[in-house]
Amino acid sequence: MTSQTPGALGYRMPAEWEPHAATWLSWPRREGISFPESFDRVLPALRAMVEALIQSEQVCINV
Repeated sequence: MTSQTPGALGYRMPAEWEPHAATWLSWPRREGISFPESFDRVLPALRAMVEALIQSEQVCINV
């Protein structure tokens, strides 16, 4: 195991406008903690976001 930090190893968090291979999203679960008591209201917004994103880039969804 190494004691070097991720930054020292060359890793960094890219800016949101930098070129990237895809956008990754995690789809919420009804019983999850992301949107308590709002799950059904959030789904149309998530769907609209995915539909907008796929016009210009690949979208990967973690379920």
